[in-house]
Amino acid sequence: MRTRGGTRAYFLAFAIGTMIGMLGVSLSLAAIVRLASGRGARWATVLHVGAAAASVGVGFMLAARVAAGL
Repeated sequence: MRTRGGTRAYFLAFAIGTMIGMLGVSLSLAAIVRLASGRGARWATVLHVGAAAASVGVGFMLAARVAAGL
């Protein structure tokens, strides 16, 4: 983007898209955990911990890629 307005529009579109995507993932995970909690608190806990561990794992993987590129 070469114009200030174009740069702002791109940033705004990217930010809104990111927020909508994160909201979608959060809502789908919440729905799955809610359904699993009907089977018992243990299932909900397993899903919460599993999602957290996966998130941390992906974060470390991305950080390692960025660090390797420096």
